[in-house]
Amino acid sequence: MFHIKALLGFDTGARHSLTTVRLFILSLLFLLISPTSVIAQEANDEPPWYRNLSCEDNQQQYQGVEYCTDLDGRAHVLVIDLEDRSGIRFEYIIASGIDRNGNFGPCGDVNIPRWSSGPGCAVPNNVTYYPIMSLTEAVGRFPNAAAVINTDYGAGSQDEPASRGHGPEGLTIIAGDRLDGPLPNGPNDTDNNAVKRPWIAISETAPFQVLFDQLDSDDGSKPEEWMYTAVGGAPWLIRNGQKQTDQINNCTNAEPWSCQSTTAQTAVAISQDRR
Repeated sequence: MFHIKALLGFDTGARHSLTTVRLFILSLLFLLISPTSVIAQEANDEPPWYRNLSCEDNQQQYQGVEYCTDLDGRAHVLVIDLEDRSGIRFEYIIASGIDRNGNFGPCGDVNIPRWSSGPGCAVPNNVTYYPIMSLTEAVGRFPNAAAVINTDYGAGSQDEPASRGHGPEGLTIIAGDRLDGPLPNGPNDTDNNAVKRPWIAISETAPFQVLFDQLDSDDGSKPEEWMYTAVGGAPWLIRNGQKQTDQINNCTNAEPWSCQSTTAQTAVAISQDRR
């Protein structure tokens, strides 16, 4: 039988932002794959959690990825086969802005220049604002994207918040490079959220290595060299098969709205057999 091993909720709030941006994203986790017919699971091989899902055949477009719903359609679920080698890729897409030297491009820092001794990243016409991006812009970077998964902070065309001094929180690895954390390997990100927040890390190619963990201390290095994509989140929901009731009830290391049932949330999990 399969069981959920670890489940991590993504905090969509921001410590320097108004709550009006909490449902949007600054950074995107992209799933890129070749469109083919999905391979459905055999009925007698269905794990218990899968039996609760509604996975209609006419909704399936990609090998290795199955789209399902639950909770009468209110929950949208992607079931991804980590062993599938048909071309699945996970990419973390971050907004573009200028660094402290005026160079424009995808952000190489999780803070504005004022809050970082690294390159920083900011809106070109306002260096006190961390950049955001629309979903259209994000999808345009990878035309063969099959799915976009909300991970952290604001994206969209909403009015500028009064304060937006940083981007993703927690462990942030994009295309193999760590962007957060203390020097020398990351910008001088002193909020220590890679220690406070659990995270998920994924390797570059299939069969994928996936690790849920939380650092005890942080020297700014990548925890493991194989890590290609990593995002932080909070609170822990399930760890080693056990529901983390205290962290959920206390919304540990997350903003209060991250634990409200009335607010849309994103979460990620891995089965006990690691598929």
